[in-house]
Amino acid sequence: MEMVKNRTLVPGQKVRVYLNLNMMGRFSIQDFKTGLVVAYAESVLLNEVEFRVRKSGQEKARKEKCRNVHAFAIGSFVSSNHDCPLELSSTGYYNPFKVDHFVDEESHLPIFETENVFCFQKRVYYKKEEGLF
Repeated sequence: MEMVKNRTLVPGQKVRVYLNLNMMGRFSIQDFKTGLVVAYAESVLLNEVEFRVRKSGQEKARKEKCRNVHAFAIGSFVSSNHDCPLELSSTGYYNPFKVDHFVDEESHLPIFETENVFCFQKRVYYKKEEGLF
């Protein structure tokens, strides 16, 4: 993990994580309260996660056929640059040109929230809840 300036990132801190479009294969970790990027990492583990897509950014990406930052995993920071926990075996993704929300890779059903998520290589790994899908 690469920290930005002298900013802090501690376990339990509420953050917004998104795929960095300029540093391929890396995620930006943004403090939820200040909106400042505090770190960059190749992988990020969060808990109590909500997936959010800003409709205006999505519409702009589709209209201009150019990616922009408008989709996030929001949750409490756990760790970064570690292996994916084995129990997070379901895969999801978001592509503004193909889907409206984060979706499960197999079922293509939307994912709005999950207990834990591991962000790695343009994908989110999570555990499907009982009774869903």
